Amino acid sequence: MHRKRDLREWGLLAAVLLLGMVFMLIAGQVALRLQSLWQVNADMGSNIDPDSQYANVHGTLEFEPIQAGILTPAAWSGNYLTPQTGNDQQAAVVPLSVLGPTSTPFGWVASPTPTATATATVTPTATATATATVTNTRIYIPPTRTSTHTPNPPPANPPIPTPVPTINPYPNINFGPPDRFYNTIPDGAYATFYLGTPITSHGNDDADFVYYELAAGIGILLDHVVIYISTNGTDWHTVFYWGDGAPDTNSNVDITVIGGGENDNRDISAGLLINNTGVWIDIHDLGLTDSYRYIRIYAPPSGAPDGCDVDAIEVVP
Repeated sequence: MHRKRDLREWGLLAAVLLLGMVFMLIAGQVALRLQSLWQVNADMGSNIDPDSQYANVHGTLEFEPIQAGILTPAAWSGNYLTPQTGNDQQAAVVPLSVLGPTSTPFGWVASPTPTATATATVTPTATATATATVTNTRIYIPPTRTSTHTPNPPPANPPIPTPVPTINPYPNINFGPPDRFYNTIPDGAYATFYLGTPITSHGNDDADFVYYELAAGIGILLDHVVIYISTNGTDWHTVFYWGDGAPDTNSNVDITVIGGGENDNRDISAGLLINNTGVWIDIHDLGLTDSYRYIRIYAPPSGAPDGCDVDAIEVVP
């Protein structure tokens, strides 16, 4: 009677032990299985907010190749990931796995195939830019101006040199309002320019263009200067001659109005000028009615040997 009870107790103990081992194996398998979703609890006073920092992150995460020998899980899982090579010394290498972001900031899923990124290279095309050049030749152009006065004869013509290609020696003479950047045309030399906007007569006694000299104090020190204009670059008309002693009635520095003489470096106050430094010139008063795209500024060799300091030429539309 006691033996039967002992056997029953031993059988119950064996059953409990067997069930315990089964449950232990199941619990171990569950513990070894990788979770499909990773989470980060960041609300522990660390001020980390992965939702805002990584919500718009787009990219890939690449892992180096993994040795095949370490991929095999426990034998009882029924999955075998080792390569079937037949030679343990020549195990195949697992290719790269490319992981991309899911809808959650820290949820990552494996992509079955790697992705390639193409980079396009754009080669700029050079564009040739034409640069206009102006040749400065020391030559006097006889005045052909028709005016109410006869200018004094200029000095004798200097010899005509052989033309030599050159860059514009007066880059600071601009065409527009004065900017206080200037170039000095030496005595006996002149500069010729082609105008994008031609000088035209307005049919009245108003200014048709303005000649600006370098500012000096409150006004300018007007140099001896002769200004010509032309329609074709060959036939020239004298429109302003400061230094011949004759009144320039077609300008705002007419000595019959402002008084005094046409001495070199004469102090002209800003109140008599345009924009404080400008001499306005009216070609209608001289009977000129065409469109003149060429302008020539000549520094006669008279007065002080300091040339003329030109700031700008502004065409009045």
